[in-house]
Amino acid sequence: MRQALTELVHEGLLYRQHGRGTFVCEPRVQQQTISELTSLSEELRRRGKRPGGMLFVSELVRGSQTVREQLRLTDEEQVIRLERLRTADDQPVAYEVDYLPYPRAAGVYQRAKETADGSLYNLMASEGLQPYIAEQSIKADSASAREAELLRVSEKESGLRLFCTAFDETGAPIEYTESFFPASLYEFRLTLRVTK
Repeated sequence: MRQALTELVHEGLLYRQHGRGTFVCEPRVQQQTISELTSLSEELRRRGKRPGGMLFVSELVRGSQTVREQLRLTDEEQVIRLERLRTADDQPVAYEVDYLPYPRAAGVYQRAKETADGSLYNLMASEGLQPYIAEQSIKADSASAREAELLRVSEKESGLRLFCTAFDETGAPIEYTESFFPASLYEFRLTLRVTK
């Protein structure tokens, strides 16, 4: 029993006060475990939330220099650009812009409307683009005017901006995403282990 309580304390579900006892923590904002590659939809479900969203833009574009570099594309090749608002229990939690190589992801482009309520990773997998590993960088930033409007937060609200490139099993890049998570709406949680 004591070990079970200790594990719940380590998971952040309980906290202890010396001389008073063990108590249940207040509910937290949605969290994401960053050590494994999961879709935001899957992560929200793990947290007991209902994922959803809205697709604002689905288009073929040339892509910026950064996008072309991340997807290893030539200047002539096009990318699919998906602009989405992500929600948890109908509340906005993130703004995302996803880029996929075209024509390799042509099937995803044709079915892009399915990404509004569903997982892009599931749609990609059904079209033969299975994410295997990803490289992600995170930096502190503030919301742009568009992000603030869509997320219903104040302009310049602080948050985290994520840049993620997903690769298939052969090492080929199959997706590049830029996301913004306002601090007031979303929390990231890391579990770190000491290496010997």
